[in-house]
Amino acid sequence: MYGVDHRVIRITYKSHRTRRQLLGELEFLRYLKTRGAAVAVPIPFDSGDKIITMADFHVCQFERATGAAASMELPFTPAVIREWGRCIAAFHRLARDFEPIYQRQSWREDENHQFGARIPIDQTIVLQRSKELMTRLSKLEESSNSYGLIHSDAHAGNTVDDKGTLTFFDFDDCRTTCDYL
Repeated sequence: MYGVDHRVIRITYKSHRTRRQLLGELEFLRYLKTRGAAVAVPIPFDSGDKIITMADFHVCQFERATGAAASMELPFTPAVIREWGRCIAAFHRLARDFEPIYQRQSWREDENHQFGARIPIDQTIVLQRSKELMTRLSKLEESSNSYGLIHSDAHAGNTVDDKGTLTFFDFDDCRTTCDYL
């Protein structure tokens, strides 16, 4: 991500996300923003394109959120924790009624959940527990009333704090928990 004037430019490897997946992310962010959610809104390029593809990269841009870049040093006061929860709850609530044109990838497809590829083979207990966890998660009910959105990357580095009001960005790793989203 690169800050340019009032915009943030994000460059994504084509091997990391397809154009269609990125269009799904941008579609979802526009939907959230039009319903008052605290997200950095995507903006089209001067050409009108939402995404520009160059060589091995997809490029998109977002409005730069106002406020100070949050960090892990952000004081997690009760007020900040309430605001964080309010924002995440709004994303989940709004996700229930979202009818996408571009399907987002399922949480099951998230490379962060492919534990076996990153955990050393000799860590048998960790591998077994991660497998048990994924099995348990896979058995949970998946309906619009119980599941919706997993931001998957909602840490302090992906927020901006404007006098106690948080704005979230970087929904690239956003996953859905149901086929309806």
